[in-house]
Amino acid sequence: MLRAASLLFVSFAVTPAWATENGLGQGIFNTNCIICHGETGAGDDETPDIRGIPLGALRRALHGFDKMPEFALDDDAVAALHAYLRSLDPES
Repeated sequence: MLRAASLLFVSFAVTPAWATENGLGQGIFNTNCIICHGETGAGDDETPDIRGIPLGALRRALHGFDKMPEFALDDDAVAALHAYLRSLDPES
């Protein structure tokens, strides 16, 4: 039992930061973005492709414009969402 607990602790202790950010970013995407931008973030005729969106453009978009509502996310959440959107970009 002690050995299993030690292994569990070690696996959590070495989790890279990007994995945590992507988990948070994916959660934000699934909760707020997927309904309009689709499962891949590629959008459609009505909504833009947000995969790989530059950070500055994402920050501006989160303030709302056109048909997009405003989202109040802290800096860590924006960074996590940005990391997740970059992971969706087939060109990165």
